[in-house]
Amino acid sequence: DGDAVVVESPAGRLVTVAKIRQTSSPEVVVMPFGIGRSAYGRWASRTGKNVNEILAERREMLSGSAGFTSTRVRVFKVGGGA
Repeated sequence: DGDAVVVESPAGRLVTVAKIRQTSSPEVVVMPFGIGRSAYGRWASRTGKNVNEILAERREMLSGSAGFTSTRVRVFKVGGGA
């Protein structure tokens, strides 16, 4: 909780800060979607992490929507993994 971690998928990797929640399911990584920005001007640029960088490019079978829940990741402390 509070450690810098790498969240890595086959599509890429992000460095972020871990926050452990009692309400999260075990073995599930939850990241806010739509907060990370690299542009948008002086105040909003370079804020948060863009989870799109690590999402698998798959569609959900029934609805055809983006496969937000189908991306498998590894999480490890910065300096403690691959």
